[in-house]
Amino acid sequence: MAVKNRAHETLHTLHTSNIDNVDFGEIIQSLQHQQVRNLWSDLTGWTNDILLNVVITDEYQMEVQKTAEYLDFVIFLANISITVDDAFIPEELLDTCILLHDVLLTLPGALENQKNGIAMLCEVWYQAELEQRDRLTNNTAKYLLQRSLRPDASVKDMKRVVNMKQAFTALDLEEEENQELLVQCMKNKNFLAKDKGRRFLSFLFGLNSDLIELLHSAIKDQIPHCLRSVLSYFGEIYFGAWCTAVGSLRDTLETACIQDLMYHAAHAQRRGGANSMASRLLTVLKYLHQHKQKSGLDHMLHKLYTPILWRSLKVANGLVRANAAALFVDVFPLTDTEQNKIESDELMQKQFDTLQSLLFDPYPVVRVIAVKGVCKILKDYWELTPAAVIRSHVEMLVRTLAFDSSAASVRAAVHQGFCIVLDNPLSVPMLKAVLPELKNCLFDVSEIARLAFVNLLHKVKLQKDIKYWTITPLDNLLAQLEIESSNAVSLKLVSLVISSYIPVDKSSAHQLACCLSLLQGNPGAARVFYKHAPSYMSLEHTCKYILLLGKCIISCIRKEAQRSAGNESSQDSEASVSGNMADEGSADVSCADDELSVKDTGLMSGLLETIIILWVQVESKLRSRQQLRDSLHTQFSSYLHLMNKAFEDPYISSMVMYMTSFFSASEVIVFSRGCLSKLRKLPLDASSLDYGVLLNCLHSWGKVDDVVELCMEWLKPIVQPSSQDKSISQVKKRRKAVTFDVPVSQPRPEMAVKYIQWLLLDSDCLGQLLENDRPVLMELKSFLKTAVVIKASC
Repeated sequence: MAVKNRAHETLHTLHTSNIDNVDFGEIIQSLQHQQVRNLWSDLTGWTNDILLNVVITDEYQMEVQKTAEYLDFVIFLANISITVDDAFIPEELLDTCILLHDVLLTLPGALENQKNGIAMLCEVWYQAELEQRDRLTNNTAKYLLQRSLRPDASVKDMKRVVNMKQAFTALDLEEEENQELLVQCMKNKNFLAKDKGRRFLSFLFGLNSDLIELLHSAIKDQIPHCLRSVLSYFGEIYFGAWCTAVGSLRDTLETACIQDLMYHAAHAQRRGGANSMASRLLTVLKYLHQHKQKSGLDHMLHKLYTPILWRSLKVANGLVRANAAALFVDVFPLTDTEQNKIESDELMQKQFDTLQSLLFDPYPVVRVIAVKGVCKILKDYWELTPAAVIRSHVEMLVRTLAFDSSAASVRAAVHQGFCIVLDNPLSVPMLKAVLPELKNCLFDVSEIARLAFVNLLHKVKLQKDIKYWTITPLDNLLAQLEIESSNAVSLKLVSLVISSYIPVDKSSAHQLACCLSLLQGNPGAARVFYKHAPSYMSLEHTCKYILLLGKCIISCIRKEAQRSAGNESSQDSEASVSGNMADEGSADVSCADDELSVKDTGLMSGLLETIIILWVQVESKLRSRQQLRDSLHTQFSSYLHLMNKAFEDPYISSMVMYMTSFFSASEVIVFSRGCLSKLRKLPLDASSLDYGVLLNCLHSWGKVDDVVELCMEWLKPIVQPSSQDKSISQVKKRRKAVTFDVPVSQPRPEMAVKYIQWLLLDSDCLGQLLENDRPVLMELKSFLKTAVVIKASC
C-alpha cells in the first residue's frame, strides 16, 4: 500500500511545487494500465476521505484550503488523463469523476473555483462522448444553469450551458427547482441577446409539455415592459420551437402558446400607440408572419387564425376590429398548401373582399390600418395582384379616402401609404397618372395630413420618372409656405424646394436668377424660405450666399452711379465706387436681369431682407467660426456705407441700419455714434419699425443702459419736476469714450414709454439689463411705480 501511495503523492508534490518543465501528460502515458488503475484507485479513496473531512470546525478555513489544493490536483490530473493521445480511461477514473460530480452542488461556496473545475471536467467528459457520460450530466447541468443566471454571469457561462443542451433531456423536469432554473433562462439577457442562447430557449420548449406552459407564461410576463427588440426575439424563439417540435409537443405549442398570443393580440388594449399591448403582441407574431415560406407554417397560421380572425373582424367593438385588422394585413395573404386550387382561390377572394370592407369601416382607426395595409400589400405583391384589384384600390384611396372629411388620420394614412407603394418600381407608371389628383391636399386643414402629403412629395422627388411639381405646382407650394403655421411642415417644404431656389452646384448668376425669381414671385414665401434654408445648407455655403447677394446689390449701385453721372464724372464715380468694393463686382455676380437697379425698391428690399434673415439664422454659429465671421464683416463693412448713400427709401434705410447690429460699434463707428442722437430726434408719431431698428442696434452694441438713461431723463420731470434725486449717472459708472456733444432735448415721455416697452418685450434686451445693468433697471422700476401712483391720483 505504501508503494502505491508513492505514485499519487509524488505527482501531488510535483503539482504543488510548481516545478517547471514537468510534462504530466508524458508521465501518465508512460504508466502501464495496471499502474494507472492503481493510481486512480488510490486517488478515489483519498478524494473520498478528503471530502468527508470538510466539516464546519474552528479549523474550517485550513481544511477548505487543503481540500481546494487537493481537488485542484485531482481535477488537473483527470483532465490530462482523458485528453492525452490514446488515453486509457480505467473504471477507477470514472469512479473519481462520478464522486466529484455527485458532490458538486454540496461543496461550500469557498470552493467555487474547484466546483467550476469539476463542472469543466464533466463537460470535457460529456463532449468527448466517453463511456457513461450521462452519469456526469445531472449536477453539471444544474450547476451551469445556476452559474449562468448569476447577476455577474458572462456570455461565456451561457455558451457552456448551450454546449451541454442535450444533457438537459435527462434532467428531472418534475423537480420544481429545475423548472424554475429553466424558466429563469427565458428572462436572462445573455440568453435572449445571442443567437445560440435563443436557439437553446427554443430547444427547451421540446423537453416537456408542462414546461411549455411555464416558459410561455415567462414570456407573457415580459411582453408588457421589455424592449421592442426583445419582442422580436420572443417571436424567433417560438418559431424555432415550432420548427423542432413534433407530435403532441407541437400541438401543445400551437394551441397553448401561439394561438394564445393570437387571441390576446386581437383583444388587447390599443392605448399607448406603438407601445400598446396590441402592438407588442403583433411584434411577437410578426416574426412568424415573416417566415411563412417555412414548410407547413402557412398551414399552421391559417389553422390557428381561422377561429379568431374572421370573427374578430366583424365584432361590434371597434378596438377589437382594429386589432384584428392589424393582424390580418400583417399576415396577408393567409394561404394553406393543403387546400386544393378552388379552396385556395376562394380563400384569396375572401381576403380581397375583407380588405375592401375594412377601407370603409365606420371606425377611423380601422380605416387607417386598412389603408396602410392595402398599400403594403400592393408594394409587396403588385405583380401578383390582378390589375382590376389594383385599380380599384388605388382609385378608392385617391378619390375617396384621401378626402375623408371625418378623420385627418385617414387622409394622412393615404399619403403615408403611397410612400410605401412607391418602393415598388412597378407602381410608378400608374401613380404618375393618379397622384396629381391629390394636389389640393397640400392645403389640408390638418397639420398631420399636410405633413404626410409633403413627405409624399419628398418620396416622389426620389423617383426618376415623376416630378413632384407635376403633382403640386411650385406656386402652390410657395403659397402654402407663406401661410404655413406648422414649423415642421415649413421645414419640409423648404427642404423640398431648396435645390430649386438655392442650387449650390450652379453658377453664381444662376443662383441670383433663382433668388430674384423667388422674390418677385412670392416675397412672403421667400421670407419663410430663407428663414429655414440654413437648416439645409452648410455654414460655408450660407456665408457665400450672403456675400453673393451683397455683391449683387453693390453691382447695382455701381451701375446706377455710372448711369447717373456724366462722362467725366462717371469715370471718377466708377473709380471711387470700384475702390470701395475692392473689385468685388466681378462678372460672375452681375445680376441676371439687366433691368434690375437701385430704383427697384421691391427687389432691393427683398435682397436686403434675405441677407438679414440668413445672417440672423447663422449669427450664433459664426461666433465659433471666426474666419467666416471676419470674411463677412470685412466685405459688408465697406458695403454698408455705399448702401446707406445709395438708398433713400426709409424701409431700405432701416434694413441697412439693422445690418449694422451684426457688427461691433467700433466696426461701424459712424453709425454707432449717431444712433442715440437719431432716437432723440424721432417724431412722436414714429412707428416701432423706426425706433425698433435703432434700439436693436444699441442692444447689440451693449448700449441698452444709454437708452434707459435717455428714457429716465425724459420721465424725471413728469414724475417729480423739482426732484434733486440722485441721477442715473450716479448709479452707473459711465464708460470713458470720446463723444459728441448732444444738445439737451425737451422731455418726451411718450417716446420714453415706447422705448421702454420695446426693451422689456424683447427677451434679449431684457436679459442684458438683468445681467449687466440691474441697478439701472431697478431705478427704472421705481420711477415707473411712482409714475403709476401719480397717474392714479390725477
